[in-house]
Amino acid sequence: MTLVLVGGRGTDDIVPLLDDLLPPEGGVIAMLKGYIDRGVRKDSEGVMCIAAALFRPNRYKPFVRQWNRFLKKLGSPHLHATDFYNRAGAYAQIPRAKMDAARLEIPRLIDDHVYRIVSVSFKEEEFERVAPKLWRERFRSLNVVAVQVCLDGVGHLMNQLNQHAPIAYVLETGEEYAEDPLNLMDRKRRAFTRYRSHTYADKGEARGLEVADCFAWHWNKRCAETIDKSIRSARKELLAMTERNPEKYKVHLFTGERLERFLIDQGCTRSIKSA
Repeated sequence: MTLVLVGGRGTDDIVPLLDDLLPPEGGVIAMLKGYIDRGVRKDSEGVMCIAAALFRPNRYKPFVRQWNRFLKKLGSPHLHATDFYNRAGAYAQIPRAKMDAARLEIPRLIDDHVYRIVSVSFKEEEFERVAPKLWRERFRSLNVVAVQVCLDGVGHLMNQLNQHAPIAYVLETGEEYAEDPLNLMDRKRRAFTRYRSHTYADKGEARGLEVADCFAWHWNKRCAETIDKSIRSARKELLAMTERNPEKYKVHLFTGERLERFLIDQGCTRSIKSA
C-alpha cells in the first residue's frame, strides 16, 4: 500500500506523484468527493452522494492543463460546485455571461478527459433509521460506508469493462470520515476494487476532485429534487454531461427496498427496520 498526503505546493499536486501512486505500466486514477445536503429541505432526509471521477494517467495531465485554462478564463482559483452553481461566494462577482459560458464548458471538458464516473447515494436519515445500530457502529459513519460502496461500484465497472489495471484512489482532506475508509478494506475488497494505493489532497490541490465534486453536487440534486420529490426536472447541466456520453456514468441510489437488500447482502440479517 502507498499512502501519501499531498497539498499546498501548486495547482495540482497529484501530477508529480503519478509515478509513485501507480506502477510503470500505468493504471487508473480515481478521485472521490462527497456531497451531503442537510437542512435545505426538511423532507430531504439528508441526501448524500459520493462520486468517483476516473482518469487514465495519460489523459489526466492534459485535463489539468485544460481545466486550469478554464478556471483562469472564469477568474477563479478553483471550482467549488455548491458556490459555483448557486452563484454564491466569490462567484457572485463574476458576470453572469461568463458564468453561463462556464456552465456550458464543464460538460465538454469532462467528456473529453474523464474515463468514467461512478456515484452512490444514500439518504442519511433513512440509513440511520433502517440499518442496525451495531452494523452502523462497525463502519463509524455513513460516509465511510458510502466510500466503500462507491469503490465496489468501481470494481463492478472494471469487471464489466474487462479491465484489470490497478487503481490509485485520491480523496479530499477535511471530509467527514470517522476513520480512513480505505484502511478498513480487507484484502478481498482491495483486490476487487483494483486497489493499488491511496492518498489525500487538500481542497483546490487536485483538479480531478473538482470534477467529482461537480458530479456529486448534480446527482445529489437530482436525487433530492427529481427522483424523490419531483420538485423540478433534471438540471440541464447534468443532462448535458450524461447525454453526451451516457456509458461514462454509473449511478447507484440506495433507498427503500434496494437499501434493505444492500444491508442483507452485507450480513445484516437481524433488526432491519422498514423505511
